[in-house]
Amino acid sequence: MERLNVSLDIATYNVLLNRLFGARRIEEAVRVFDHMRGKNLVSSESFTILIHGLYCIKELRKAMKFHDEMLNMGLKPTQATYKHLISGGPWNSSNFIGIPEMSSVYYDGFSLIEHQDGTYYFNCSYVSNYFFHYVLTTEGDIEQRYWDYEKDDWGISWNAVKSECDVYGMCGAFGSCNSKSSPICSCLPGFEPKNTNEWNRRNWTSGCVRRTPSSQCAVVNSSIEAVKMDGFLKLKTMKVPDFADSSLAPENYCRQQCLENCSCIVYAYDSGTGCMSWTRSLIDILSSGGVDLYIHKVGDGKKVVTISAIIGAIFISICTFLLWRWMAKQQGNYIHT
Repeated sequence: MERLNVSLDIATYNVLLNRLFGARRIEEAVRVFDHMRGKNLVSSESFTILIHGLYCIKELRKAMKFHDEMLNMGLKPTQATYKHLISGGPWNSSNFIGIPEMSSVYYDGFSLIEHQDGTYYFNCSYVSNYFFHYVLTTEGDIEQRYWDYEKDDWGISWNAVKSECDVYGMCGAFGSCNSKSSPICSCLPGFEPKNTNEWNRRNWTSGCVRRTPSSQCAVVNSSIEAVKMDGFLKLKTMKVPDFADSSLAPENYCRQQCLENCSCIVYAYDSGTGCMSWTRSLIDILSSGGVDLYIHKVGDGKKVVTISAIIGAIFISICTFLLWRWMAKQQGNYIHT
């Protein structure tokens, strides 16, 4: 069996000032690039075994976002699986909106560069009296380190994982995480735990489900009364979930698009990113940092049916009464003649 011999000088991947880093998938193999040296730290198209538990930073081109992931490669590249560890949210031309500490490109020195080969790189060009660099640790955390001249050693000024809520998908689908609450996980408004027993044991990975059955979506969407009953519940400064559908629609039209689409669960708008909407399971929502989320509150289909039935019954009763009056009048005229 052919083996790939990989030797790394250090266990962590350091990103120094004015250096570019990134990762992409090429022909079902993952290569980590060091742009300054122009060298592939990990590369092979015909390997059979790759190191298990290698952490990498992976960009998602369509969503313009990054994930800190643990790469688990099996015997073949096609058996590669990823375990998401951290999600920074979409890039809005100045920062990742899921990282509130990253104020702007002018302050933190980040910029996103697209190369002709389809690879995105993050450029770090922070100007400061302190010497900064970024480290992807063996635990999958990202640390911003600075040189402490007094202690003559590196200090940590920022790290991506500060609490359990920073771990990707801690509360499962349609769950929101708040490290200041107990328990830290709760369901979004209009949702309830999918598995109550697991939630009671503080295992929230099963997530939540909508209280109103999704089968009523078609019924509600086809009724004028139901559209009037629809609305949005605003959740302030939330970290946006994964798998957003993005468009350049203005804010007002973004709201209207979600309102008219019964499959739209949540929408959000950011001046840099644009209109974002979600029609799939919402994963990795945090209650601090980010943008305002608007949850689509679909009207209750049962209420619509009940109102329609009442109106129909009243209409039939009025018609029956008028017909009875007319027949009685005709009969009275016949008797008098």
